[in-house]
Amino acid sequence: MPLDLAAVRRYARQIALPFVGASGQERILAAEVAVVGQTAELYLKAAGVGCVRRIAAENTGRPELQVLAGALAATEQLWAILEDRPPRSFSVVDGEAVIE
Repeated sequence: MPLDLAAVRRYARQIALPFVGASGQERILAAEVAVVGQTAELYLKAAGVGCVRRIAAENTGRPELQVLAGALAATEQLWAILEDRPPRSFSVVDGEAVIE
């Protein structure tokens, strides 16, 4: 999906990055991701990810680690989109953020 003028204006800073560019932003806009945590969801939506689904997490009693895992997942999902590869997933196990 080509970027319209409004999208170019909105995502101009990302498009200006050499590793993103217009083609990378188009892939981000067409992407569908699933995340754990509202913070990660907000960052991905702000970056222009087309479809973000939030998955409820089990209550670990350590909400700061859930936020960390969500932020790591959001970053990984964006890089995976830009590099055209499947994303790795992150979770919280025994109070630690784990790459799966």
